[in-house]
Amino acid sequence: MRFDRIARHVPMNPSASHPVAVINETEPVILVAVSIVGPGLTVRGDLEGTEDIRIGGQVHGNIRCSRLTVEPGGKIVGNVIADEIIVRGAIKGIIRAKSVTLQETAQMDGEIYHTLLAVERGARFVGVSRCRQNPMQSTDEEIVGAAADGGADPVSLKYLIRPLLALPDTNRGDPVRWARELSQAVGHYDSEVLSEAAKRILAKNEWCPTIGEIAEGCETIDVEIGGQRTLSAAMYRIFALGAREWNPKWGPLPGQRGCRLRRDEQEAQWWEIIKFVRSGLVAGRWADQPADVVGLKVIQVLERNSGLAIDPTCIPRRARVEFGVPTAPKAIEAARSMLHLIEKNAASERQTVGESEKESAAA
Repeated sequence: MRFDRIARHVPMNPSASHPVAVINETEPVILVAVSIVGPGLTVRGDLEGTEDIRIGGQVHGNIRCSRLTVEPGGKIVGNVIADEIIVRGAIKGIIRAKSVTLQETAQMDGEIYHTLLAVERGARFVGVSRCRQNPMQSTDEEIVGAAADGGADPVSLKYLIRPLLALPDTNRGDPVRWARELSQAVGHYDSEVLSEAAKRILAKNEWCPTIGEIAEGCETIDVEIGGQRTLSAAMYRIFALGAREWNPKWGPLPGQRGCRLRRDEQEAQWWEIIKFVRSGLVAGRWADQPADVVGLKVIQVLERNSGLAIDPTCIPRRARVEFGVPTAPKAIEAARSMLHLIEKNAASERQTVGESEKESAAA
């Protein structure tokens, strides 16, 4: 890429120590390099430098420089940081500058952080302006830090929100509040899902989607790749409800070696599942049976629902103790013997009742 370079005339004191180029005796100047993006040029990518930049064409990316001028017909879609910004063309994004001037042909959509702001008659400005003593110091890191101090989820801040701050958004308003609200909407997704969501958004968007659209995208990805939210729900449906809804691409099931569902998520779900199954048992004929017998019966129900052999030791200790699930070999054997006897007696009772009903019907 080639930029034309011109000199900007800056009046100065002839007695100053800076080198000067004398045009005439009344107008000493400093020669300052200026990079120009001409009217026929479109740049996709970020521009950064210590020189002045003049935009006559289009730039899709972020710009950081000393002094920026956007000429009529020039357009920037991205965020801009400079000491001084003069806009005669169009900017769609976030401006951070000490001095901002929107001249009569300017079209600005987005946010302006400034110390001085001048808007001339005829200029179009849609967005929010915020006066700051140090407007250029409100960096992405500071936004993330302020959101974290306000209680935002650190995982979503790191893997989703921080990357998306690179995209301009006129609807975002206060970026700290936006970060907190987005964090609340997606905080239950894991880092893998959030990273994939950020990757997809950045790949196909020049503008940040709404919070609702981002949350919907995360839900789609969670189901697609088997995120913690999807795996946790599937675990409950399989073991508590007997629904065979596990996608093989998600990897091994909970309770099996290599399962991608985090240990803490598995433990929380085991507790809910055992509580659900046990409550159904004690509501029936198992109400007066010993706790370890009911606990072993719970394991049998879980195995029947899932079609898997379950090792009781994979169930967290808190749930085993609270719901009487035996794990010691002797305790399991004793509970199994009693369970066998109870079920044998129950089967005998059912047979006796059945025969009595047949005799009554025959009579």
